[in-house]
Parts: sequence; C-alpha cells; structure tokens
Amino acid sequence: MIEILDMRDVKDATPEELEELRRKGFLPKTGSKRISGKPITPYERTRAQVAATGNRWAMENFYATHS
Repeated sequence: MIEILDMRDVKDATPEELEELRRKGFLPKTGSKRISGKPITPYERTRAQVAATGNRWAMENFYATHS
C-alpha cells in the first residue's frame, strides 16, 4: 500500500522539486515537445477539447454550431 505523506500542487513546487520529478519520470522533460510550424486556430483547439471528452452529443453540437 502507498501512503501519501504530503500533497502539494505542482505549481507550488520549487525548481529543484520539479527537476527531481522530471528525473524520476513523473513529469516530461522540458523542451521535449515538438512544436509544429503551423499554429493551432481557436476552432481547432476547441474542437480538440470537445473531442477529448468523448461525448458524442457535444461533438454533434459543436459541428452544428460551427459549420
């Protein structure tokens, strides 16, 4: 069984604590994301967020209101 002794938000972590979490593999390495040359439009960003929910009716509503 795992016992949690201290719980803090990542935004409150010090740079040293963040580096320790990256070293242990709990956080991705900084700068490891590939940035495409094409910026994402607000439409594409919203569509991706709605699709990520997996809600079929939300997707139908999104397509109905944005087409």
